Amino acid sequence: RFLPSLAGRDLVLTSDRSGQSWREGTLGPFDGGDSPAEDPLRNGRFLIVDVDNRFLYRFACYACSTAPARIWQLQGNAFVDVSHRPEFKPLHRRNLQRMAEWFQQKNPESANGFLAGYVANKALVGELYDGWDRMTQRYDASSDWGLKECKGELDDNGKCLGREVVYSSFPEALRAFLIDTGYIKPTGEQ
Repeated sequence: RFLPSLAGRDLVLTSDRSGQSWREGTLGPFDGGDSPAEDPLRNGRFLIVDVDNRFLYRFACYACSTAPARIWQLQGNAFVDVSHRPEFKPLHRRNLQRMAEWFQQKNPESANGFLAGYVANKALVGELYDGWDRMTQRYDASSDWGLKECKGELDDNGKCLGREVVYSSFPEALRAFLIDTGYIKPTGEQ
């Protein structure tokens, strides 16, 4: 059973096989409402499927952002992000099918917020280069949203306390973001 907590993190209750012994853990925070455990592949394995909140506000406004699915599995007492496992490609392909209509729009707003999630989704299904190519044809070069990044903590006023990085373009910033979040590997790594 999955319940929202009052502290902004999600409370997860799990039981042993008998259903007699229960324990609680936390996962999150999530954006929005509950994320109940589900069996999206209908194979008897219950998972928590939500969006990858790291994409929201990163390259565009919240409503203008698109995020790939983030899939969590309980292993022992801890939740593990299993989003990148090959068996979940069908879920990521469904997301790509929903995203396809965006490319039919003539002048979509906040292209970069959409394209960041799209390229990450393409990477999850092994089609990074195709996604990257489509992104380079459609991104908004005039937007500076997400081109400045703080590599460290922020103070109470939002001032960067660490090293601040300024990227020259959306593709450069997106590449760094996708490496930092594990969607792609740095050049030269296998």
